[in-house]
Amino acid sequence: MTADVPVGPFQARLAFILSVTCLAMLLALSTPVAAQDASDTKATPEPAGEADKAHLASILEEYGHKNDDPLALITAAKLYKELSARVLKRGEEGKDGQAVDPEFLLNKASVIAKNDEIKELAKSIKNDDRGVWTYSPSCYYEWYCGPFNCYYRWICY
Repeated sequence: MTADVPVGPFQARLAFILSVTCLAMLLALSTPVAAQDASDTKATPEPAGEADKAHLASILEEYGHKNDDPLALITAAKLYKELSARVLKRGEEGKDGQAVDPEFLLNKASVIAKNDEIKELAKSIKNDDRGVWTYSPSCYYEWYCGPFNCYYRWICY
């Protein structure tokens, strides 16, 4: 025979909070594994910190387009050019997806710039040929949205 132990509102809340916390931890720990493709396992290792740089560049690009801000577009183009792989436009997928074009961003920045100093800055970034996807032609960054957030992920084929 078992004794019935009354459960109060505090114990019920505590049990609920603990179960929700455990579920959240389980999902958080399993998400990166679930987001990887089988092709990612044989992939060339991703250069450190570049996915964050691609994400920042995309935010600056979006801001620059919305607000006609040439400095944001120039900064985004500079960041894109410093990356060692192509960055696909948001919504593009696969190895044949259309990549962001830093030259287009620099041209637009030159058109909307109100003074010559900004135009010269865009020109100097345009003429700087460092970087520009020298790492691997078979790797790229693709915009991916998981259950909790969106980010650029490294894909190799």
